[in-house]
Amino acid sequence: INSNFSKNSIIKDKKGNTTNYELIAEINLTIETNKKNQNISFVESLKIEKNNDNFEQVKYENKIKKNLSKIIANKIIFYLKNSQW
Repeated sequence: INSNFSKNSIIKDKKGNTTNYELIAEINLTIETNKKNQNISFVESLKIEKNNDNFEQVKYENKIKKNLSKIIANKIIFYLKNSQW
């Protein structure tokens, strides 16, 4: 299992300061079975506006990370339950 979380600037104001971000969570996993190896990727993203209060921004981003992780975990569980091995 490999995971990655990134925060990309997507909109800037006239001064070049970031006003909007895209948060991206990605999980790559390799499933090994007797028959074959299978690589699967799951990606979730969310676009957010920058908050001027850095403390609140960090809290909000951490909450989003948890939510994106839960969504991906549910997708992995669904995939594994419905896969034909």
